[in-house]
Amino acid sequence: FAQIAGRSGGVHGGGSAMVREAVSSVLATGMRGIYVDAAFGRGAYAAEVLRQLPRDGSCSVVSACAVERGDAAAASTFKDLTSDSRFEALLPRSLWEVADALAGRELAGVVVDLGAVF
Repeated sequence: FAQIAGRSGGVHGGGSAMVREAVSSVLATGMRGIYVDAAFGRGAYAAEVLRQLPRDGSCSVVSACAVERGDAAAASTFKDLTSDSRFEALLPRSLWEVADALAGRELAGVVVDLGAVF
């Protein structure tokens, strides 16, 4: 597992280079399996993981999304994500619910955005 902390700026925000770097770090292990976007955001990390993962079906992404009503950008991204068969959405209220949903599943990596800049 790699852990990178920082602000993503969202899918369309100014932090896309940080998102790419964080995801590249997590995927650097080359492990096959489930990758988790636990940023509780609009899906920027999940979208980047999907972009960088092989399409051979050996990997998938589970995302803890926080899509709010009326958020057109997030809704658009979420629609794009759900059209990819490698994507599974979770709409949890807390990290505990993410842990419960993933219990017993073997994880290859996790991306967590703590929302802090160091």
